[in-house]
Amino acid sequence: MINKQNDFSRQFEVEPPSTVLALLKTKNTKAKFLEQHLEKMIPELLADFGRIRPLSKVRFYETPESFVQVLEEFVTQSGGEIWCLGSPKILDFSPEVVEWYIQNRRKNNIISHSIMFENQTLRKRDQARDLRPIKWIPSQFNNDTAVIAYGNKTAIWNTVYPKIIVIEDTVICEFFKPIFSLIWEKLE
Repeated sequence: MINKQNDFSRQFEVEPPSTVLALLKTKNTKAKFLEQHLEKMIPELLADFGRIRPLSKVRFYETPESFVQVLEEFVTQSGGEIWCLGSPKILDFSPEVVEWYIQNRRKNNIISHSIMFENQTLRKRDQARDLRPIKWIPSQFNNDTAVIAYGNKTAIWNTVYPKIIVIEDTVICEFFKPIFSLIWEKLE
């Protein structure tokens, strides 16, 4: 059928079925040719695909339940080491979950390097419990965000508007680790 518009009315002309069938055969022939051509190119395309570095995976979390999932990732996918730089408010989000995280981190022998903005209350509590080594950044640099590097991932945690962005990219994660290490060495 062919739609023709004259003025504001529509008129349709019907093509004979043989014309429609011939058109379908032509398209089918072209599709088969393209399919055969693509099948020949697949090995070359796969080889090229293998040489290209995969894109970063970025995930966004905004619910307390999803924060628990991210903390579980810290423990299960850290590769034995976690670097954290930022706000100590991330430890206040859920005391039970943070305690679970700390216990599992210890049980799995995961080294945690925490560089936090000065917080006298947390500093006294942490020293009393001796949970992990924390180095403190003077309060004039305070910020409500934390950056956590673990495994091949980097998490950015906004504590004001609770959100976590997790970037799965080895290059980005490896960029942050020496920065964390340098800050760690320079702080008392």
